[in-house]
Amino acid sequence: MSVSSVEHPRPELRRTIIFGDEPRLDPFPVEGANGRLIPGPEFSQQEFDTLYELAHQQAAAETLDLFILPSIRSLGRISINDTTGCWELPLYEDPKQIARYGKMNVPGVSNQAASAHRTMYGVLFGTSEINDPNIFLDHLCENKPCCYPRHLEPVSSAQNSRRARQALQACNGQLFFEFE
Repeated sequence: MSVSSVEHPRPELRRTIIFGDEPRLDPFPVEGANGRLIPGPEFSQQEFDTLYELAHQQAAAETLDLFILPSIRSLGRISINDTTGCWELPLYEDPKQIARYGKMNVPGVSNQAASAHRTMYGVLFGTSEINDPNIFLDHLCENKPCCYPRHLEPVSSAQNSRRARQALQACNGQLFFEFE
């Protein structure tokens, strides 16, 4: 038996299609669930502003040659959480009154469910991972309305479930033990 203590890479250092290979480390990260460091509000706002400006330039040029970006209208629906830096898109209720992830379609990003968090992940990091049915996107911030790609990490179904249990147990003040 061992106490689970998984090291998570800093998500802001990950290469993106839009922002490239340049390693950009947030000097003021915030602590997400289970002590995971995630990009904070200032870093998040800078990336959102850059993405918004690129989308505006793309709309003005009326071309999709450089990047596949969300529309200005779609980006306008996102609000940035001042505490965590999450890009929040309101949840919606389906006909059965169940809260679901926000929806967003971006031409060129195939995402059958049109979930905003999966779409935005595809925009910044590419679609190879979101098209794999065995890959889930774990919200490192534990904020389900969040669609900030750097707050998301591709994981297996089992790992996603395990992390959800850990986060729930941490909220209840319980220790999480993993049996090997």
